[in-house]
Amino acid sequence: MTCDIVPSVHAEPHHSAPLTRAALVLEDDAVQAHLVRHWLTLRGFDVTVAPDCGAAVKALRAEPGRFALVVSDIDLPDGSGLTLWRELRPYMPTLRLLCMSARPVEAMPTEELVGFDGYLAKPFRRDELDRRLATIGFAAALP
Repeated sequence: MTCDIVPSVHAEPHHSAPLTRAALVLEDDAVQAHLVRHWLTLRGFDVTVAPDCGAAVKALRAEPGRFALVVSDIDLPDGSGLTLWRELRPYMPTLRLLCMSARPVEAMPTEELVGFDGYLAKPFRRDELDRRLATIGFAAALP
């Protein structure tokens, strides 16, 4: 996927902790997207789901600086979540990025994960997501 959209996507200035509770879930599997959306909603996030890279870019362009968190699948119908976020990351330095995949982390080349704040191997449980979120600056899970 080419990122001719990149110049129009900008982030808020860098802060040590996220200022917003908006999250973007980039996932083409409807069941997985629903589950992650539900878990993030329980944590107090306002969640937008995008089924492909194009929809994610559209959401980011519509409200630059809105999202504090992206939870992204790697293999998507119209491209790679890894490629998309590597290209967009310089324009959104405060955005926290978690990637998720059915591939075990050991099978992922380390250089491919550079720039991501965490990795979730599917299937994962809510407590695993909670731990990853806590390590990147989001408060503990709600009951």
